[in-house]
Formats: sequence, C-alpha cells, structure tokens
Amino acid sequence: MLARFLQGFFEEKLSRAAAARGNPEKAEAGRAGEDSFERMTASALKVAQLPGAEARAATLQLLHALFPAWLVQSIRGIFGLFPIWFVARHASVLSVLITYWLVGKSEIQDVDPALLDADTRAGWGNTPTGWVPGFALGGKWRPEVGASQGVLVERCRVLEASGCASVCANVCKAPTQDFFTNGVGLPLTMIPDYETQSCTLIFGASPPPIADDEAFKQGCLATCALAQGVGRGGHTDELHAGALHEAEVERRLAAWRQGMKNNSSSPCPL
Repeated sequence: MLARFLQGFFEEKLSRAAAARGNPEKAEAGRAGEDSFERMTASALKVAQLPGAEARAATLQLLHALFPAWLVQSIRGIFGLFPIWFVARHASVLSVLITYWLVGKSEIQDVDPALLDADTRAGWGNTPTGWVPGFALGGKWRPEVGASQGVLVERCRVLEASGCASVCANVCKAPTQDFFTNGVGLPLTMIPDYETQSCTLIFGASPPPIADDEAFKQGCLATCALAQGVGRGGHTDELHAGALHEAEVERRLAAWRQGMKNNSSSPCPL
C-alpha cells in the first residue's frame, strides 16, 4: 500500500515536472495493464527527454519539495554532530530498509577506502577513531575504514524497467547525489553498472563533476524505451551538450546550493 502511494506520488510529480519544462506530453495515468510503478517509470522517461541539466534540476526540485528547507537544514545539523563514517553506516542501513519499493533488493557492503573522501578533521571523517556505545543499526561496530558504508542495489527496478541511461544518470543518480551531498551534508556517490543494471551507493564519497563521471558518457542503451520510439532518441548528456541553456541552469543551481550551505531557506530557483 505504501509502495503504491509513493510510486503514484512520484509519477504525478515527475509528470508535472516534464510538462512544466517544455515537454507537455504527460504520461497517461491509469492505462490498462499498467501499475503504479510502470506509470512512475513512464513519467521518469518523460523527464529524461529534457536536456540533461533541466532533467537533473527537475528531480532535485522534487526532492527538496518533499522536505521543507528547515527540515533539510535540521538533518544537516544533526548529521554534523557525528563523524561521517558513523552517519554513513546508518545511512546505508536505512537505504536498504526504505528503498525496496523503488530500486528492489539491496544489501550493505564494505567499500574501498580509496574511494572515500579524505579526512579533513581527525576523528570526524571516514576513519573511525575512539569508542562508540554500540552501533544502533546494522550490526556490531567495526573499526575498518569503509566498513558498511556502501549499498549494492542488485538490479535496479527503475533502470530495468526503463532501460534508459538518462533516467538513471539525470533523473536518479545526479539529483540524489546532490540532495545528500549539498542538501543534508552527507557525501554520496552512486555508481551504476549499465550491463548488470546494478548500482553501488558509497556514503562518505563526494561525487565527481558530471563532465568527469563515466555514467554520463554512456550513449543510448539497446533496451532504452525512448530509443525504441516512446520519445525522441539521443537524450543522454553527451547528445544534449549543445543545449544553450545548460550552463545557465547549472549556474543557478550552484548559487542556490551555496545559499543552502549558508542556511538560506530560499526555494530551488528552477
């Protein structure tokens, strides 16, 4: 019941976001044979047809619309009371527990310490130090760097259903990374595997710039619903590079993120 509600909610919001940004062809709600997850995926495909920066901004705005600015700042403040490794391990457990309705089965895993952000403050980064009174979620506390800071989504339901690299990179990966890293203050990098349709989440690792991220260099997948005629093809970032307004969208987002770090409660400008 809750899964259907969440899927229906995201379906409606994504569909409205696509229509508001120049893609008036909204996903048809209630089509015969389609459940709430299929309709949500169809709406995500509509957003994926937007230029890359607009698709990312649309979903990021949706995520911030779910949580009031004061709540995001409060979560950021609470996270700041604990070392990154401690928050990251709890985030991994919560991700497994609350995202099944969206991505399917996942499991906690250790990550390569070399992938994590370097410590800038002794005892406050990704290197566990000292003693903590147990581990609230996910089992016994372990001293190894990177222990339990990752989540492996075995086969992402959204990527499998859409077959679309742009849905993965622009509608899911980038906005989610931005929300965690720049919103609530917990660095997050997501690494999709387009062949296996799995995805690895690494908490405590800042994402690379989009221009350097291999996930955004992927062309249309053979399984892509858009390439097969649901919408226009050639929709990945690489093919959208000529869109004149992309740089402006990114500039406005950067200014807004800086305002968030300065405790501004201004809404997303997009």
